[in-house]
Amino acid sequence: MASKYKKYLTALGVATGLILTTTPAHAGFIAPIIAAVATALGIGAVAATVVVVVAAVVAVAAVGYAVQSMTPSFDVPDYSSNTADGAAAVNTGILVNKTGTNNPIPVVYGYRKIGGTRVFVSTDGSSNEYLYIAMVFAEGEINAFKQLIFDDKLVAGGSYGGDPTTGVQNSAYSAGGRLQYELQKGTPGQQSPDWFNQNGWSNSHNLSGLAVGYFKLRWIRPATDATSEQAQKTADDNPYGGIPKIQVVIQGKKTPVATSYVDGASTAYASMPKVWSRNPADHMLDYLMNPLFGRGLENDRVGFTSFKVAAQKFDTTVNYKTGGTGKILEFNYVVPTNRTMLENAQTMLQNMRSGMPYIQGKFNLKLLDTGHASNPTSQTPVIAFPVTEKEMIGGLTIEGLGHRDQYNQVKAVFPNPDTNWELDEVVYPKVNSATDEAFLAEDNNRRLVKEISLEAITNGNIAGDIASIVLLRSRKKKAISFVATAELHNTVVGDIITITYPSLGMSAAKFRITAHQITADYTVQITALEHDPTDYEFSNTDVFIPKAVNVSSNDQYANSGNVTSGNPYHPGLTSQNAYISTITNVNFFTCQLTIVSATDVSQYNSMRVDQIGAGASFPANATGFTSSTYLKSGGVFNSQPSLTVGGWNNQYVWFRIVYIKQDNTEVFGPWKRTPNPQPIAVPLMQAP
Repeated sequence: MASKYKKYLTALGVATGLILTTTPAHAGFIAPIIAAVATALGIGAVAATVVVVVAAVVAVAAVGYAVQSMTPSFDVPDYSSNTADGAAAVNTGILVNKTGTNNPIPVVYGYRKIGGTRVFVSTDGSSNEYLYIAMVFAEGEINAFKQLIFDDKLVAGGSYGGDPTTGVQNSAYSAGGRLQYELQKGTPGQQSPDWFNQNGWSNSHNLSGLAVGYFKLRWIRPATDATSEQAQKTADDNPYGGIPKIQVVIQGKKTPVATSYVDGASTAYASMPKVWSRNPADHMLDYLMNPLFGRGLENDRVGFTSFKVAAQKFDTTVNYKTGGTGKILEFNYVVPTNRTMLENAQTMLQNMRSGMPYIQGKFNLKLLDTGHASNPTSQTPVIAFPVTEKEMIGGLTIEGLGHRDQYNQVKAVFPNPDTNWELDEVVYPKVNSATDEAFLAEDNNRRLVKEISLEAITNGNIAGDIASIVLLRSRKKKAISFVATAELHNTVVGDIITITYPSLGMSAAKFRITAHQITADYTVQITALEHDPTDYEFSNTDVFIPKAVNVSSNDQYANSGNVTSGNPYHPGLTSQNAYISTITNVNFFTCQLTIVSATDVSQYNSMRVDQIGAGASFPANATGFTSSTYLKSGGVFNSQPSLTVGGWNNQYVWFRIVYIKQDNTEVFGPWKRTPNPQPIAVPLMQAP
């Protein structure tokens, strides 16, 4: 077995000792730059010169694994070492801004929100009016920038629409030329914009091949003859409180398409067409073949047909518990290039619930599923070999697994775009569900919890599916091992076999091969774990999945209070919001609202209607709402409540719907206003 993994390690670039491999993560030499920052955006002098040196920016892949540290976890995904410890720190590290030139540059697959690394900072203008920032986000070429966010405020893209490459769409940043920027996707030969080439930066400072942003920020000072009120307004209109936190939401790196190739494919990696994808097989194929930050494997080391089959399985459409349909498995992964390549490969395999058996000198990808050849939801597995006593040499060994790696509850944390990309948690089975009570009874009411981190999963339905598989596999108590004749040479790890052994009461019992070793005398040593295809049914039965919610924030009044999908403060699904379609005047002091309810109100205890008098534009940070609360009747809320207008004389009346969840979380709908100020005595028009 050790020799097998020695070959595996060698194929991944690791010998039998400790090896340090440093992989360049940029194209072209970047000359050192020294930038002095005297005062940042008018907030006071910096005590000393800030030196930002853009040198050979590298993504370090330090491989320090010895042969003894390898386990068969690449053949079949092994979750025993996966814990949620440190998950919050990892997720925070993805979102924060860093400064320096030695920080690892991440590789982003799929769709993610990320921070970046400031590699150049400089100021100029009267009293340091302008601040220049060059920021590296990720390895390129990425497919697209979807949102640009400053200090948690949406600047471009998202609900504004479009591809935020250069245009400032938030008026707080566009007014007075307070922001100029350009985002570049990491194409070969890209160069910085001319307006940025000053103060020590020029086109010779090449960030080619990296997804980067160039930013010019302006701090407008009050006029010397301004009144105190004018000076205060000018200060308040400046959106910056210091060097801003800059984040982007991106469609990440373009990759080869795994379904385009089969074994024997001769197209070199450099010539393979690259597209944006969320398919895990595409991402793993890219990571294995990429010569810059991956392993750089040649074609003869990759089992292309297995990657094609896996990609097709990942693309299977299933029903989601939270509503609608989606893929059985999608990937949105920020690859931390400061980890070893082996660690990243293992993390990717755990998140795609797959193994990567090394067969006849090639890496193959095999999804942990029901065992069907093409349909991961079919309950009819392909049987690789029906094993009977005549294929066994020396009998059969049965091992009863203990409680050490058995669980009756699995909690999986994952970055959730519906909570502004903060960590969320799914639980299987749901506490106090029938499944939960049954497992507890089997374990003498002793709670056995496993917490795992799914860094590449951003969908609660998929996270719940993986959590259930981890738990159900842990409760499979029967493992077998035996030496087989040469007839089983062609079986591989991950195959489903049947065992018929009458003296032990086994008749075509299904097992999945977890270890497979051909010995010197051409016999085959096999280890297998009992297999139940129903464990891999994508149903999310008894899985607790958090509902999409809108997160309350101090920017809930942006865009005139209109909460829209993509707003980083209110990222919840709009289908979860109630909104007001019409407002009708019943009498002089009463309005009747027609409410379009959320599609699923089972998660909510009550509904509240807030109202306030204000001007034609909603006032920022308004307080003093008048509220009316409604409980459900017959499982639904009142869709046409009548409300007494709260005496907002000569003001517009603004209304919003707020749902209150069982945990008291509030889900805000958009603000709507009357078209005319109160008091009026005619029917109100439909809200804008």
